[in-house]
Amino acid sequence: EYYDFDVIIKLCEIAYSPDFTGPQIIGGTASQSSTSYDREAHYAIDNSLINTWSGITRTNDEVDPWWKWVLDSEEVVGHVRVYNRDDCCGARLNNAFIELFDGSGNLVFSKNVGPAELVKEVFLGGVYNVKEVLIRLQGNNKVLSLAEV
Repeated sequence: EYYDFDVIIKLCEIAYSPDFTGPQIIGGTASQSSTSYDREAHYAIDNSLINTWSGITRTNDEVDPWWKWVLDSEEVVGHVRVYNRDDCCGARLNNAFIELFDGSGNLVFSKNVGPAELVKEVFLGGVYNVKEVLIRLQGNNKVLSLAEV
């Protein structure tokens, strides 16, 4: 037998990011693989959203630069927000990795965040107990600059 009818299939994708992400974590100690032009690691945890030269971190031009934040205590984290610099060079954060470690030093989350944005929202798809946040680049001749994490 032959049936003559049309089939219509509609597909859609809905992405939802929660507006409320919990309190900002403050405190802890920041470090980075190197420091260039006195742009020290602590500028990214100073609770300032100045994203131009006076408020950013900067490593030397190097192989695989990194920035690390050791929290005062293990915190429950479901979201990481990274503020990029806005005066120039924002593309330096293209394909940066965000890695989270628990209080025992175990890697609990890792993600290549793709193209750089002025504010990169990284939703973790769950919550993790986090003691350290590591942001790193891979490759030669890389400079890592951050405004705030």
